[in-house]
Amino acid sequence: MANADNNIAEQTFEQVLQQVKNKQYINAEKACRQLLLTFPQYIPAWQLLSQIQLMNKQPKDALDSINKILQLNPDDIPTKLKKIKCLHACEKFKEAKDLALKVYALAPENSEWCGVLGACLSSLKLYPQALQLYLDLVQRGHKSASLFYNIATIERFLGNMPAAESALNKAIEFNPQDYEAIALRSDIITQKTDNNHIKQLQELLEQGIKEPKNSVKINYALAKELEDIGNYQASFRYLKAGADIRREHMQYDAEKETQTIARVMQSFNQSWRNNTAKGSSKQAPIFIIGLPRTGTTLVERILESHSEVTSAGELNNFATTLVDLCQRLKHETKDKSADLVALSQNVDFDQLGKAYVTSIAELVPAEDRLIDKMPLNFLYAGLIHQALPNAKIIHLRRHPLDTCYAIYKKLFKNSYAFSYNLEEIANYYIAYDKLMQHWHELMPGVIYDIEYEQLVNHSEAETKRLLAFCDLPWQAQCLRFYDNKSASTTASAAQVRQPIYNHSVAKWRHYEKELMPLIQRLKAAKIKL
Repeated sequence: MANADNNIAEQTFEQVLQQVKNKQYINAEKACRQLLLTFPQYIPAWQLLSQIQLMNKQPKDALDSINKILQLNPDDIPTKLKKIKCLHACEKFKEAKDLALKVYALAPENSEWCGVLGACLSSLKLYPQALQLYLDLVQRGHKSASLFYNIATIERFLGNMPAAESALNKAIEFNPQDYEAIALRSDIITQKTDNNHIKQLQELLEQGIKEPKNSVKINYALAKELEDIGNYQASFRYLKAGADIRREHMQYDAEKETQTIARVMQSFNQSWRNNTAKGSSKQAPIFIIGLPRTGTTLVERILESHSEVTSAGELNNFATTLVDLCQRLKHETKDKSADLVALSQNVDFDQLGKAYVTSIAELVPAEDRLIDKMPLNFLYAGLIHQALPNAKIIHLRRHPLDTCYAIYKKLFKNSYAFSYNLEEIANYYIAYDKLMQHWHELMPGVIYDIEYEQLVNHSEAETKRLLAFCDLPWQAQCLRFYDNKSASTTASAAQVRQPIYNHSVAKWRHYEKELMPLIQRLKAAKIKL
């Protein structure tokens, strides 16, 4: 590009940048495209266009722009990193992994690039490579609280709890107010009477914590450590304090959510089933559903230990695929008042099944059975069966009070908004219980219920029944699920590294007095306790 042309391009580009700063994204995108028509080799404009497209949630368009940059500059690592993110967003997982591994093999020395690459590798479940990248950074003298925290989270996923604890201690040394690291350290190891962090956690609260979200983390951490050493009354006090703060700072309509579940029961009835064509997909993924903290991860690990099964983890694919089809219906019918429940009655379930199968195609080897362990898929159990008639649906049940207490005491990151108030937990549980009864009545024999308490007390017999339901041959290694080296990113990542134990059964009894409002609400709804 000649100097004169370059000056014109730069001046125009500055104008586009100003539009972006003013959040005039539509005008900025148009101006960027116009600039590139005249100067198709002006890389800054392609970079800005891809950035605008990502902000506008257009990853496919951003991918096209990024490919243009790489045609002009094939060795640009920051652009390759951006391409990995776009490929991931476009669900092109194999391409994303291949490119991430190629960039990893280049061994980039720039610490910022390594940080981004580490996050990419981790998001693609390439945990050993991400861990090595972070450890190499430490070896080269790059040390920070965030780096050690990243190391700790991966060590936890991989089941290396002592290494995770060591990394968290280092993160806290670098930043004594790294509340995320402090909370995770309390969570990953069972604390002992003579070896815990209770005093330090109490001191943090006494000193005052400015951000409510950080106060919540420390209250939950204290509750967990106090429960570990058997100080149950104090544990519940801190747990309630943390939950109350969390709920106070949330915008959540609990009644609306339970009403939606009631509408699902009304809408997906026998008439709907009789008049709706089933999907034709021959695929037989395994769905593990239920409320969180009921043993879904335990069942996932048991099944994943089978040589013919691979877990894809907690996927949103069914829900997002359903929403996409509903949005298309809404556009076609031009009925702006229609909501997801109403629209989903009329989707093409053959199309839904095939679209879901396409969305998971790259997640596991083609010859393996896939596990989709998204607990909240219980909301869609009838739709799953209609779209994927060969799918196996496994529903975890656990004593209602153990379930509700386990939900209450877990600080979830961005899900399960009902879990911070005992009355709201009770109401949600009642709605869930009614919905599961409804699915069983609508589709007798389709959903396989497994009781958590039976599984932990009669593991071999229950595992044999579970495998038989999934049409899988018996393999004794399923009983040794704790030897499974694959990563676990769930809230139960530490527990699944241990043989089956039953000391979580009837834990609610330590808190019978504190849980009385919950107990009374469930009894009034005739929930069997």
